[in-house]
Amino acid sequence: VSAQPVGGDGALPHDVAQVERYMQKGLGAGLQQEIHDTIWNMEHIEHRLAATNLLSGIMWVIALYLGIGGFFRFQQGARGWDLCPHA
Repeated sequence: VSAQPVGGDGALPHDVAQVERYMQKGLGAGLQQEIHDTIWNMEHIEHRLAATNLLSGIMWVIALYLGIGGFFRFQQGARGWDLCPHA
């Protein structure tokens, strides 16, 4: 379960390792496990690191949205602030 202590290595290496473990299971099974862990974190918000993992997940979604959206906008000729999707 993703609300286990991550040690002193930091959140980024933990998040990357978690995504690697999910993708080793395959795209469908990995996404299903990610959804299961997210629901567990929401149901057990009082457990250590559950809220932190939820916030981290939200930040990853925002970063991916901006990165992928910016890439597609760049391909369409946008520059500067126009790279931000829906800006």
